[in-house]
Amino acid sequence: MLVGHGDKNLTIPDWYFLVDGTQSPDDYLAASTLKTVLDEVQSGPGPLPEICLYVDACYACGFVKKCSGSPPGAKRLILAGTTDQRVASFGLEDGALSFTGFFLSSALLGNTFRDCFESARAAIAALKIPPASPQTPWLDDDGDARYTRDGGNVARTWVFGHVPGYGYLAPEILETDFGAPSALVLGSEPAGAAQPGRMVSSGSGKRVSCRMGVGETKTVRVVVSDHAASYSSAEPVTNFQVLDLTRELGDPSLWTAPAPDLGQARTVSFIFIANRDDGFGFNLYAQPAVKTIHLNADADSAWILYE
Repeated sequence: MLVGHGDKNLTIPDWYFLVDGTQSPDDYLAASTLKTVLDEVQSGPGPLPEICLYVDACYACGFVKKCSGSPPGAKRLILAGTTDQRVASFGLEDGALSFTGFFLSSALLGNTFRDCFESARAAIAALKIPPASPQTPWLDDDGDARYTRDGGNVARTWVFGHVPGYGYLAPEILETDFGAPSALVLGSEPAGAAQPGRMVSSGSGKRVSCRMGVGETKTVRVVVSDHAASYSSAEPVTNFQVLDLTRELGDPSLWTAPAPDLGQARTVSFIFIANRDDGFGFNLYAQPAVKTIHLNADADSAWILYE
């Protein structure tokens, strides 16, 4: 499992994992080098080891594709957190906004690698980070270096050997809200609206809220993703504004926080993240909920574009 920084050199071409997150070429792990090692390990007489190569880094798919395909009779499952053209998200230090965070949360419940992949892929798709070119996870277990929904037969049979969260339930986000809804206004949504929105005031005193389902919840946070933000090539997406919600007294399922000052006219996504502890120090994450909001030029109201 390789989680960290990735880079590429299209002149060769080759893809790299930056060991320890350093920027020195001496510390790069080339995909072509790892491919040679994996092929040697899975060759020869006797029982052949089964290998899963997991990479969550910028341009991860280019790295794992280079390592795709195993010697005859060997099984090799490869997973990537994003494509060979896109950066990866590691928005919170505990991994709550990363493909790895969602993948491991599912794996700790005893799910197969295929189910973990699909669950984490759906979560990442909902986040749309970065908005202009969101990351897209990738899986191959038949050696054809292509991700297809018909594949995944090996991944459907593999699980982590130690699943401390087995039998636990991840938190569930039931509903979320921003501000206080007023009259529904149709026919004048900002460009790009997925459906008629509802106008909500973004003035003082308004709150962000999240209602959780039955079960234990440790933390609820809102990550604010600015659709106009720019991101550096080969650098993970990490610069987000984060709100910590608190549980309401008298209503333990409701978590709230003061709505932030969104400033100038722009479009942002509010990403609701909730987690619990499985009792062994591992986080189990809820599937995220997302509200995308367009702030009007007068800054007195905001459109909810889609929910």
